[in-house]
Amino acid sequence: MIRKVLVLLTAASAVIAHAEVSPYISVSGGYGGIIDADTVKVTGGTTDNGSMTFNSGGVIEGAFGLKFDQGLGIWPIRAEAAVFYQMNEVDTMSDSTGATTEVNNTDLEIAALMGNVYLDILTGSFVSPYVMAGIGGANVNFAEDGADNKNDSIVLYQIGAGVAFNFSKHWSADIKVKYFGGDDYKYVNGNDSTTVDISGVQAQAGFKVVF
Repeated sequence: MIRKVLVLLTAASAVIAHAEVSPYISVSGGYGGIIDADTVKVTGGTTDNGSMTFNSGGVIEGAFGLKFDQGLGIWPIRAEAAVFYQMNEVDTMSDSTGATTEVNNTDLEIAALMGNVYLDILTGSFVSPYVMAGIGGANVNFAEDGADNKNDSIVLYQIGAGVAFNFSKHWSADIKVKYFGGDDYKYVNGNDSTTVDISGVQAQAGFKVVF
């Protein structure tokens, strides 16, 4: 999946080289979910395969980008740098025997810096669907009350789609859904370690200002 995203980003940069460019900023936020994750915990040389579940959370995102009016034919392409922060409470943890423990006072925090490409599909009206893909890096942290943070940096990719409502040449609102995934989170403490498969979904609403 990461290779496909890289191919898309490279192709986009080639076709937009001679297009008219307009900078923009955008802000959005909404629902952030984490998909139930597989875990691998190594303690004292013993490996246990389990799982982890999460409660629903929230996400906020901001971006600065460039809009190219002739991206793919008449359809504009946008390239942007975006940051998002998402937080979810850890709900339960299960081990290889199926025993489940309820988790209290532990949050999963994801802070990401992404490079994204959008393809806007013009419809002849003020409503414009779009598709997007991106790749970047994220700091993933399990924050437990009264304990040290457990951070790891991972590569992250995302794909998504949405609809923009263009109220003028410079102002628009949009709604979008995204799926993200990437490298496994891994925290190492001496000879012990915990690995968690990180992936999730987001549903956001926001606005964009084109200059």
